[in-house]
Amino acid sequence: MKIKYKIAAIFSLIFALIIGFVCIFIYTRVANNTYEQFNKRLLDRAYTAAKILLEKDEFSKGKYERLTRQYLRNLPQEEETFFKVENNEISKESGDQHYYNEKAFLKNLEGEHVFFETNGKQAVSIFYEDNQGDYITVVSAIDEEGKNQLSHLMNILFLTSLFSLILILAISLFFASILLNPINNMITRVQQITASNLELRLDEGDGKDEISRLAATFNAMLLRLETSFYSQKKFIENASHELRTPLTIIMGEADYALQSTKKENTEVALNKIYDEATHLNELFTSLLHLSEVQAEQPNKGFEIFRIDELIQQISIRLNKLNSGNRIRLNYEEIESFNENSFEILGNRLWIEIAISNILKNALKYSGNEKVHISLGQTSKFNVINIQDFGSGISKSDLDKIFTPFYRGKNGKNEKGHGIGLALTKDIVKIHKGNIDIETKAGQGTVVSIKFPLLQF
Repeated sequence: MKIKYKIAAIFSLIFALIIGFVCIFIYTRVANNTYEQFNKRLLDRAYTAAKILLEKDEFSKGKYERLTRQYLRNLPQEEETFFKVENNEISKESGDQHYYNEKAFLKNLEGEHVFFETNGKQAVSIFYEDNQGDYITVVSAIDEEGKNQLSHLMNILFLTSLFSLILILAISLFFASILLNPINNMITRVQQITASNLELRLDEGDGKDEISRLAATFNAMLLRLETSFYSQKKFIENASHELRTPLTIIMGEADYALQSTKKENTEVALNKIYDEATHLNELFTSLLHLSEVQAEQPNKGFEIFRIDELIQQISIRLNKLNSGNRIRLNYEEIESFNENSFEILGNRLWIEIAISNILKNALKYSGNEKVHISLGQTSKFNVINIQDFGSGISKSDLDKIFTPFYRGKNGKNEKGHGIGLALTKDIVKIHKGNIDIETKAGQGTVVSIKFPLLQF
């Protein structure tokens, strides 16, 4: 069922219940009032009948005629009966036994008039004292006029309710269509958006209601999709270029080696083939790590370890690889640390890859100048600052530096494939950390990595 029809049905049901309660209230009130009015008429008829039939010998001729005219205006199917009372004993045989009601008559003897129903009629009984004796007078009748009025009222209420429900249903459908029209427009617009025109956007309106917020949220999602598609496209283009270049060199050198008859030329060609194959192997390894990190479930393979010990191991290994490397590790406010300081929960291999990438870049782009690592803590994070004193990063490159295969201006003449920083950022993100870069052209770069403190 469409939402439009659901809204109309819900509103119609709510109004149907309200109208139903109102109609029941009106009918009940009118029925009670009609019943009470007829009971009053019955009571008047009971006293009139008692006066006419029991005290006719005491009236003047004019008063008797006036009471007789009043008495002749009787009620539909009206019947009267009298039960004689002697010494507070009611003679059952003195009146019509169909109207004998001992419980009501006992209350009459106490001075009360009593209404009851008998033989399908409304009735009233009263105690009447006369010079000829005491009597219980009973008058009964059927309120045909009241029943007709109630039947007519019921018909009016039914027809009015039916017409109101039809009108409410039509109005509900009309306003539901108006309210849902922006959503229908959104659906039509969304159906026009494909992978080839992700730049299209939904109309956000005035931006104050829920539909506008939905459109704004959808537009934000489209922007992320557009960015993702663009990044994927650039990734494929860059990956193709990065793979094609070494393969072209390998094929060219292999062909040269096959055609050359000199041993030294063959050795040179094989060395170049080996270098390019090594570059391809590093590229494939980085791509594999990037794929694993992006596809891995959070917390898989996590363990508790000391980040400072890992950094020391990485620094020693890199310094041994090249005697010109000068990586120095310092602790900030060392007196405040304890044996549990710098313990984190994470994947040791991935964090080792991330920090190694940053340190290798720092060494590479600073011409093997010294690199400072400082370790510190805030109330929520372990903080690792890696500072080099190289050429720095230009502002135009800084926003794109974490894009896979992107290489800045200062990296055109250096070996690499542009995946390391993208991989590092994903690793830090999986560990719920942050990575920031501050740089000044010609003065160096500071990379700040933050990992959450271990919660005990």
